[in-house]
Amino acid sequence: MNPFEWVAQQFAGDWEKVQQAGIAMEKLGEFSTAYSGVITGELKTVSSDWQGNAADSANNYFSGLANTIAAQQSTLTSMGGEFKSAAIGMYETANAIKGALETLMDLLIAIGLELAAAAAATIGKARGVWDDVLKYHTAAWNVAQGLVGLTAGYLSTLGDMQKHALPEGNYDHPGV
Repeated sequence: MNPFEWVAQQFAGDWEKVQQAGIAMEKLGEFSTAYSGVITGELKTVSSDWQGNAADSANNYFSGLANTIAAQQSTLTSMGGEFKSAAIGMYETANAIKGALETLMDLLIAIGLELAAAAAATIGKARGVWDDVLKYHTAAWNVAQGLVGLTAGYLSTLGDMQKHALPEGNYDHPGV
């Protein structure tokens, strides 16, 4: 492995894992849609033969559950897209850092070879390139911070599952 590529990955992060997480979130969104559809379909099947208070209670509970699960699809898909976009940014930042480090090494070699009056100008260029490396690192950090903020916002919309906890009481049949 290219040592500059390794250093760049240490600065910018593991973009492949972030991309995989984004794909997984999109797949989880697809699952939410399918799962909601199964609940709704099976509820229709059961409700054609089932009448009464228990049927009404089950219908209300499972309809709400299916709606909550279906509503998560757009959030999960959006989160997946954000993660995949962040992965692209991390990848490009890693490449920029790698390129800058390679340029910096070339300039450091040139400094060693020149060791003359022109060395001062090359040292100035090298410092400028190092400033670029720090700028790219800051960009990668900002992408990561932005992703954390977006994720926190999206996660707050996934808390609706608590609204659909299973009923805790016993069934109260009106005929008993």
